Amino acid sequence: MDPNEPDPLKRAAGLLAWQLFAYKVFSDEQKDHDYDAISYAMMDRHDYKNISCEVNVDSVEVFFNAIDDRLITFVDALLCYEVQQEFKGKAFVGYASLRFMKPTRALLGMQKWEPSCSVEVACLRDVSGSQELLDYAVRLALDPNINGLLHWGQRNDYVRPQVEFRYGAALTDWRAALAAITNNGQLNGFSSEFTRRTGLEVV
Repeated sequence: MDPNEPDPLKRAAGLLAWQLFAYKVFSDEQKDHDYDAISYAMMDRHDYKNISCEVNVDSVEVFFNAIDDRLITFVDALLCYEVQQEFKGKAFVGYASLRFMKPTRALLGMQKWEPSCSVEVACLRDVSGSQELLDYAVRLALDPNINGLLHWGQRNDYVRPQVEFRYGAALTDWRAALAAITNNGQLNGFSSEFTRRTGLEVV
């Protein structure tokens, strides 16, 4: 994995060894587990009762129309980025997964299409190359030519114009409904830096 190694065969062999190691680690992590917990803890396997080492992670989930070529473009770009990283001695440690689903009726739901597809990318932050690939995934999703929809509950770097561009009239309806239940913002329990930055409320 040394980027200064002049022999391309040695570099390729190092990359293969690293990929085999990662495959073994993730195979062990994905085997059957006997685990009792409340639903959200069951899904992410975080220990919510005690201090856990499973904290230094980052993730983004990006939604597309499953039959739009931009979905394939996004996935291919992530894979190409990772290949380039690995030949520079860096490596993404985490996973990327695709999930297909039906559309939602929610005004600002990410699953806008029939069918929709999400690409989730999650990584260990401490590994040189992991955060870089995840940051690239976010930048790529926000590119108007790709126009991915970010999950509201994961890494979300939206600013107001990006949300307005993606949701249009649905955002107008959302703001009207929010104004109705908050007495035009007087009841501001919903308001936060995030909702103001992303334009979920009129300020």
